[in-house]
Amino acid sequence: MYYDYDNTNFPNLNFSTDRQVGLIAQNVDSVLTEVTQYDSTLQAFTMDYSRINALLIEAIKEQQNQIDSMNVLVAIQDSINTDLEDRLVTLEACINNIGLCNNNGGGNGNKISSQSVMLENLMAIVLDQNLPNPFAESTQINYVIPDDVLNAKLLFYDMSGRIINEVNIYERGNGVLTVYGENLEKGIYTYSLIADGKLIATKKMVKK
Repeated sequence: MYYDYDNTNFPNLNFSTDRQVGLIAQNVDSVLTEVTQYDSTLQAFTMDYSRINALLIEAIKEQQNQIDSMNVLVAIQDSINTDLEDRLVTLEACINNIGLCNNNGGGNGNKISSQSVMLENLMAIVLDQNLPNPFAESTQINYVIPDDVLNAKLLFYDMSGRIINEVNIYERGNGVLTVYGENLEKGIYTYSLIADGKLIATKKMVKK
């Protein structure tokens, strides 16, 4: 605000006659008592602007730090959005290619490929997705281990790829494993089925 010194009532103080720009000391005193004081001689508040400048500099620094943090978050979000857009474009291209193949009878003109397959009622190794997923305290994993498998086990990995548990499966046929994870941190974990030294399947489970 603009103000003028009271040279009429205080001629001995040699105040400047120029119009001044500043803050109302009474208003500042209600927020920053450290920079103001009441002068009983003048019967008015006085203010130390040098201390205010120091506080303003620190406030500007803090504000700049907040702006820098926000800029980092925006950059991360932009990266995520770009990745999602790229995946969407890829998905649309795949869908369009599928439609093109259907319309063109496979997309290879009059050439017809032939394949055959033999179906038998043989027991196959199966690793199901854990349910529920995500889970809070416990989840169950269904699996099928044929009789001709000699050694089978489930390996559990944390988010960094470190093995956190290993469970040997001795029974054959259909089975279910109950996993308790109330002490796990929130995040994505994986589990793999190993049969006779070969990796059969890997699934992801989410701890919420």
